Amino acid sequence: MNRLQAILAGASITLALTGCGTAESGSGDIQKKEDSSDASTAASTPSDKQGQKKTDAPKQTDSKATPAKQSDTDSKTDSANPSVRVMEKNLSYSVNGAEKKNTAFLKRSENQHFSMYVLPGYVLTAEEPMKDSLFVKGKEDIFMRIEILPADADWADIENNTKLQLKSISENIKEVSDPNLSIPNAKMLEANNGHDIVTGIIIKDENNPVRLTLFTTKDNDQRKAFIEMGKTILKDQKK
Repeated sequence: MNRLQAILAGASITLALTGCGTAESGSGDIQKKEDSSDASTAASTPSDKQGQKKTDAPKQTDSKATPAKQSDTDSKTDSANPSVRVMEKNLSYSVNGAEKKNTAFLKRSENQHFSMYVLPGYVLTAEEPMKDSLFVKGKEDIFMRIEILPADADWADIENNTKLQLKSISENIKEVSDPNLSIPNAKMLEANNGHDIVTGIIIKDENNPVRLTLFTTKDNDQRKAFIEMGKTILKDQKK
């Protein structure tokens, strides 16, 4: 009820009382008008408070939306900077022909300043300066040697050096053509003496040049697992 309605209601009451023979109409009318006005003011107060609550509500909604906006920003930042890596990654691979899928965890090498995802059951360790090894836990003779190459690497010299290493296993060196063992921008050479299998992989990437040497056997073929982890190798960015 607004003020005008309250006054009209007060006037109606006054007229009714006057019709009944009430003597003190003057002072009574004034008092009733004041009482009606006070009642109208009091009745409007809860509505005003409700209006205030409705006004405040959007502020709470805006506050809750803030983390989502921040998350979007972080996502865009990660996409813009590929050197920012998550802590784990699912990898599909095979061991002795058996298909597997597992979660690999991010590991860093302080020896050559790179990071890679390592599957459970494998260990990354420094072998010597400028060389790291990723070996099967409990079977250190089954491993992958990792060498981060200089940006100005002479690919012809590296290929010749790789062939010399493979010849210690067999004079018969073949280029690997199996699509399941492929790596982008890589040349793969392999020597097999019937028991030992040594695979040399030269990744000709200007931003991420790497040589991998896989030491496996006929009875413990870990090549696919090593290659899938090898694909995740990333040199640290220079600061």
